[in-house]
Amino acid sequence: MLVVAVACALCLSAQVDPALDAQCQDWVISNLKDMIILNQVAAKSHISTCTQYCMVAGSGFRADTTTCRHLCELSGGYNKFSQALSIKGGLASPDDICTAMFAPSDEAVSMLEVAQSGERKLGVRGDMTVQGTLSTSILTSPIGDVKVSGELNVLNGIEAASARSAFFFLKTTSGVSIKQGIISKKDQLIIKGKIDADSVTASGELKSSFLEIDGVRQWGLVSLEDFEEVGVAGWNHGEVTECAGRHILGGHCVEKAVPELTKTFENLPPHTQIRVTAKYYFIDSWDGESGFLKADGRTVWLDTYNHADGDLKHGINLCGNATPERKFGTPIDVMIPHTGSSVTLSFGATTDEHSCDESFGIDSVMIFTR
Repeated sequence: MLVVAVACALCLSAQVDPALDAQCQDWVISNLKDMIILNQVAAKSHISTCTQYCMVAGSGFRADTTTCRHLCELSGGYNKFSQALSIKGGLASPDDICTAMFAPSDEAVSMLEVAQSGERKLGVRGDMTVQGTLSTSILTSPIGDVKVSGELNVLNGIEAASARSAFFFLKTTSGVSIKQGIISKKDQLIIKGKIDADSVTASGELKSSFLEIDGVRQWGLVSLEDFEEVGVAGWNHGEVTECAGRHILGGHCVEKAVPELTKTFENLPPHTQIRVTAKYYFIDSWDGESGFLKADGRTVWLDTYNHADGDLKHGINLCGNATPERKFGTPIDVMIPHTGSSVTLSFGATTDEHSCDESFGIDSVMIFTR
């Protein structure tokens, strides 16, 4: 196995990025009065990260804490960062502080090349900073924490307890297993591949073409019409009435009574099954007639009602004429095989009297697919 490592002893004279140097000097000037206190407090604390170091940087949570942490991480870690701030007891010039902060250490490696054959391992006990690109087939961390400030491209897989970044762009051709969580400090998280997580929580909006739980595809709601806030667009009969405090399509004594209430629902997502739920209202003096639901012309639900069945004292007049209702708000819930991009629903009745004597209405029509 061939290993070549070139130590960059002359890299101390390498120039710091002008934009980064300007940002560093501005921050040092703004916080110069806190430098001595910062290091005294930090020296007495159990510090292990840039975040912890910057939180005790003078007065805890402050507007410049983010800049402090940013500079600390880019310098190579809190040890080097604190040492740079301690030059001349914290009274060094901003230029000297920033030069020391970003100058490569004596152990910096400018080139590392490992032969393509045999066993290949790289062990780093302290911090390793890569300013360019790190390409690897497998990336593991013994402490279960992988931190990336730029782009990470892994061919096979990543395993970590947590993954953190300022802008998280994770690209993998295989799989990703995160045991605890993925944290992104920006608005967008892009993952190309497969995520295997114990749970998914979204405080805002979560979009997906479908949802699977334990390998079972779940129902997705496609349409909901309750005739309270949603109108009657697309229905062949658009008269809405009120019954028992609810708005229903159809109902008692409608002027343009029709035997069926029909609508075609289009642009359904790809699916193999469709589910229709609704409430069907039997109103007034039905005499054994039937209410029904058809899907694409085929009857998928049927129920019969006779207002004279049972004890008349048990009925309640909810709407319509003086005949009490004793079968009201009957639920419909049917599931049928279906693959088309549209479905036509028809709610109807076999009543043979005027709608002021026998009528029906529908409410809460919902369509699901999976």
